[in-house]
Amino acid sequence: MNRLKILCFSIILILIFGIIQLGISDDYLGWLDHGEAALKQALVDLTNDMTIACLAAHPDDEDGATLTYYRKKYGANTAIILATRGEGGQNEIGSELYEELGVIRAFETQAAANIYGAKVYNLNKRDFGFSKTAEETFKFWDYDDSLRRLVHAIREIKPDVIITNHDTTTGHGHHQACGVMILEAFDAAADPEKFPDHFKGLEPWQVKRLFVRCGEDEADVAINVGEYDQIRGFSYAQIANEGLKMHKSQGMGGIVKRGNVYRYYKLIKSTEPISGKLNSLYDGLASKSELPEFIKNASRGEIAENLVKYMQNSESQTKELEIAIARAMDLYLTIQPDDKIVTHGQRFKVRVSLTNCGNQAIEDIRFELNAPLLGEVVESENINFQRLGYNETATGIFVIEVSYDAPLTMPHPEYLYEDIFMKPLIRAKAHYKAYDTEFSITSESTVDVTDGMDVNIFPKNTILSLSNEGQKIRYVINAINRVSEQVKGKILVFTKNVDWIEGELKEFNLKEDQQAFASFEFAIPSDAKPGDYAIEAKAFYETPGAFTGLSKVNGNIRIVDINIANDLYVGYVKSYDNTLELALKQLNVKSKSLEPDDVRFGDLSVYDTIILDIRAYLVRQDLVESNQRFLDYVNDGGNLIVMYNKTFEWKPEFAPYRLVISRDRVTLEESPITILAPDHPLFSFPNKITNEDWEGWIQERGLYFPSEWSPEYKELLSCNDPGEPPLLGGYLIAQYGKGTYIYTSYVWYRQLQELNPGAF
Repeated sequence: MNRLKILCFSIILILIFGIIQLGISDDYLGWLDHGEAALKQALVDLTNDMTIACLAAHPDDEDGATLTYYRKKYGANTAIILATRGEGGQNEIGSELYEELGVIRAFETQAAANIYGAKVYNLNKRDFGFSKTAEETFKFWDYDDSLRRLVHAIREIKPDVIITNHDTTTGHGHHQACGVMILEAFDAAADPEKFPDHFKGLEPWQVKRLFVRCGEDEADVAINVGEYDQIRGFSYAQIANEGLKMHKSQGMGGIVKRGNVYRYYKLIKSTEPISGKLNSLYDGLASKSELPEFIKNASRGEIAENLVKYMQNSESQTKELEIAIARAMDLYLTIQPDDKIVTHGQRFKVRVSLTNCGNQAIEDIRFELNAPLLGEVVESENINFQRLGYNETATGIFVIEVSYDAPLTMPHPEYLYEDIFMKPLIRAKAHYKAYDTEFSITSESTVDVTDGMDVNIFPKNTILSLSNEGQKIRYVINAINRVSEQVKGKILVFTKNVDWIEGELKEFNLKEDQQAFASFEFAIPSDAKPGDYAIEAKAFYETPGAFTGLSKVNGNIRIVDINIANDLYVGYVKSYDNTLELALKQLNVKSKSLEPDDVRFGDLSVYDTIILDIRAYLVRQDLVESNQRFLDYVNDGGNLIVMYNKTFEWKPEFAPYRLVISRDRVTLEESPITILAPDHPLFSFPNKITNEDWEGWIQERGLYFPSEWSPEYKELLSCNDPGEPPLLGGYLIAQYGKGTYIYTSYVWYRQLQELNPGAF
């Protein structure tokens, strides 16, 4: 993967979600609770000690509406248990795939969960792409390890009720696997003989009920998530839909109108016999705890004092009660690290601020801060304050020294599956006194830990045609100083095992977070042989304290024997992925990205071939509006290649002849490919296609295969998963007027990203 892109992407995510954590204005914040809504939530939290967890295979599989309903209406604790990070899916906002995509979806999931009011737990099983059965899934996941992780999550969360959208027989194989696992985990979590290694910090836990999503006819409980929340001004389904929209890489969320909307669940397992319909998921498990009338009927200014009286009378000072009192008094605690990306041995400041936005003065303010996984607090100042009045702020400053064994978290894709990923490493607490009683309020913050120097090379991987003799490659090396001191150093780049290039390219003198760039180009020698050639970039650096360090990154040059037809000019309509663009450039094919004005008004006849990239009809409205221009281009003699589209974004009239898309797919990467028309020019010119060209595929063969097509199309390939009938529509060609129209469902873009020679 491209480390430079990864690093830049990680920094962007840190900035975006750092803004969210710090409370700076953002559209996203409009869906988080503030003011009256936050106080209402804190009060209702005092009435319910139930915990509901939702098990889901991937980000966006969670039932956010049901979680939102029980969290915001009834104050139940809610959690999302995800099996994967969703890294095996498609990306509707960019070209990032695999671990890079997993990072995007992890942050999207957290943003969605913040709106639902739920905590997120991840089993960190790999999303290897679409699977058709649970049996296939467990070949990758390992059943015992998956069960162990699920049981650990249950013992940590302690849910009274678990809900899931997944049964054991339908849908995605990952979904089925979750449906299978939860049936055993329900009992295993309570069994002290199961996974006793958990009991160093956890205890057995018995879930009371397990529900699976179902239709109305078989439901044991119906939940009207369309109920209206008068304080927030939206229904719970509408609020949850805004959370669903956070899954932007999946294009989730639509329009939810006000009015009744139901979720239906069937009871699958229970620790006690249940007869008849249930009024709620935890009906009969707990008696609802009502707040005293003198609290419910109190004015806004009286609630805090009345809550204190309630606490004193009940002799119970719980975390939930302290949160409610702080909300009623309009107290806000924030954490602001001076540095969000730190290195081993570094010292950095953390500012902890308590603002009193209410009318009741507070006294004897004292701050404390700890970060046990990150390092030690070595200094502090201004951590005690006598008094805070209306709209006044107290700020304490702490200095943390990052330990040399603090876990690394960046670049994010490299640490995606670590338990520490996205966990808050800093926790602050403010103690204060009000109404002659001592209270506290807490807050958490994240930082990232990385090496002293980040070194990146672009492009990370390059494929070159042997026929392009003398073709020059341009590389850019990027070094970023993460050390808090100014460092001096130099960059060295060389090709390993061959002497194509070697030498010091640049010296640098960098302050923290400053970058040095070095660029160079070289020509592949005419006597180069096909194969893989490693290129390495190193950054040597020295701090004022005489500490020396070395960071490095490796790239790869793949030379293949590919023939390129002469004088080609290719146009392409990009969607959200740049793989095709890079592939054409690497093959040294003259090409141009067709921008909206080109699509609507440009001369398409100048291109020998035009390619519509994956799902272009989803994101390029200009293409939808101008589709007839492309059909006319074919009719006049052009060659149009259309990559796959999903069913809902495709219209049969987009093609010159009837073409209907289905959800059929071939998920096994090694599924045999049969060439149905071996004499067709596509399989012989300019390169002869053989069985070797189908080897080394990544994740799947193809998806969204056509289910119906007119006889004008000629089937070129056949492929199928074991035990299923052949799919013939994955590579279709038709003569239309003077030109040719090609539709392909095979996932070329994944193979091009992985430099698969056959795909090129």
